[in-house]
Amino acid sequence: DFSVTPGLLAPGLAHVPWREAMVDSIQYLRHPVRPRTPAEIEAAWIEAIDRTAASGGTTTVVIHAFVSGVDEARFAAVRNVLTHARRRSGLEIVTARRLAERVLA
Repeated sequence: DFSVTPGLLAPGLAHVPWREAMVDSIQYLRHPVRPRTPAEIEAAWIEAIDRTAASGGTTTVVIHAFVSGVDEARFAAVRNVLTHARRRSGLEIVTARRLAERVLA
């Protein structure tokens, strides 16, 4: 399950959770089995986004410029995932900051 639930860690401190499968640096650089390819990451992230849209949950995608911006294949995977998310009905795309503000409100 890729859906996560934001919440409070302590008064005034929002928790924006993430999963290893949705963090580019873990998938490309520190995956426990083998580094994932851009195509594998793109497919997995699109699947996770679709499941999140269907369930109404929250998924946090963590993208680092120094990881996913280093070559055209990685950058294209990010572009494709974000384009898919933007076009997918049932989703609202927000920054981690905006999500944290909602948790604190």
